[in-house]
Amino acid sequence: MCFLGILGIILMIVENEITFSQTHNNDTISSWSIKIVISLSTFILIGLIFQYHRLDISLYAVNNSYEDCRATLTNTKILLIVLEILICAIHPMPRSYPRRSYESSKNISSDQSTPTPYSVSHIDIDVVLGLPMFLRLYLLCRFIMFHSHLFLDASSRSVGYLNKVSIDYLFLIKAYLQQWPMRCLTTFCVTVFLIGSWCLRACDYSSTNEHLSIENSMWLLIETFTTVGYGDFTPSTLCGRTVAAMTGLVGIFSTALLIAVLTQKLLMNRWEKYVHNFVLDIELAKKRKINAANVIKFSFKSSDLVRALISVIFLIK
Repeated sequence: MCFLGILGIILMIVENEITFSQTHNNDTISSWSIKIVISLSTFILIGLIFQYHRLDISLYAVNNSYEDCRATLTNTKILLIVLEILICAIHPMPRSYPRRSYESSKNISSDQSTPTPYSVSHIDIDVVLGLPMFLRLYLLCRFIMFHSHLFLDASSRSVGYLNKVSIDYLFLIKAYLQQWPMRCLTTFCVTVFLIGSWCLRACDYSSTNEHLSIENSMWLLIETFTTVGYGDFTPSTLCGRTVAAMTGLVGIFSTALLIAVLTQKLLMNRWEKYVHNFVLDIELAKKRKINAANVIKFSFKSSDLVRALISVIFLIK
């Protein structure tokens, strides 16, 4: 399932890039053929999802001694299954077969020397159906969970069951963030950067009604992700503004996680605190000895001054 989900995303990006290179984003035979492959992979993926949930429900019924598998179906379970199928079913669907002449697609009429800018709400139908396909990345998360040593280890799952701790994906996220914080945050930020950059490229247009270049999209995403916003590039469509808003929220969330990780990394452990306190105690003992020596020294000086003063008084008398 994970392979088919990621394959569909890659083919969707390739199909849209082919369409972006055409005038007025017209379909070509290549893009139409890729849509056919995407549809076939989507149908197979939905069938595998049905099979996965059927086996999952059967296994749950066996573990809990249910005679009828339908007794395990709850409203929440049914809603999650339907939502998962809807997420995986959305994809750019092939429409009518493109019948085009061999005329170059870059020939534009002479009366269109100054193209009319698209409206704020303009967005291609293939982009609308393509962007939700990134939600299929949850299949990658499921793949990671099922291949994790924490999930496969029977002893860890038994201990978790006895302590009423579910070894699920949320638990694995916490475990991996605790074990490899910088690696997890770097992977997450790079993934968001690549996906967000392409989404901005697909949604936004330049003044010539062409999609933004990938370089400008990356720069716009960096500005939004870091909440800097120089203002040299701004989203021109509602879709682009939505992607930018979501990127800003993810950037704030990532910054908070980074600060928490750095704070934890900068804290000293038990042995470092012991060594640090030991050094401070040694320095404090040295200061006390120095102060005690100074007190004794000044007491001798004061006694000498008193004796000298007394001798002077006797001489005067």
